[in-house]
Amino acid sequence: MNEFFTAQIGKKVEHCKTGHGSFLTIEFYDQNGRKENIRFWVYMCEWAITVNGVEKINSDSQELKKLESLGLLENKTIQEIVFLDNEEFHILFDNETALEIWKLDDTEDRAEALLVFKNEECLGTIYLPPPLPSPSGLINES
Repeated sequence: MNEFFTAQIGKKVEHCKTGHGSFLTIEFYDQNGRKENIRFWVYMCEWAITVNGVEKINSDSQELKKLESLGLLENKTIQEIVFLDNEEFHILFDNETALEIWKLDDTEDRAEALLVFKNEECLGTIYLPPPLPSPSGLINES
């Protein structure tokens, strides 16, 4: 996995919101609690947010407009990133909260699942399934 992505472990979520359709944007604080220009964009994939293993909302939910008011990821800190297989990975946060991300069922080819931006520049993309061969793991650096 690329160094920039793993460097986000320990960062705290400032804001989480939906965009067009079910696309999800997550912005982060820096280590001093200031807004940082780092953004994860959950793109062409399915996703769910779970707390204590119980799904609270997902990309197909009729409740997507309520995501911001639910505050499920706000002020949560990334603890770990776990790749289950070539078609699913989880971003684990404190307080038993997780963002589970997996490949769309109707996508035959690989899809851009998560894009990492800093100062509006795309630094890397996680593809599901990952391109082969992939010397740096699941991240294809832009």
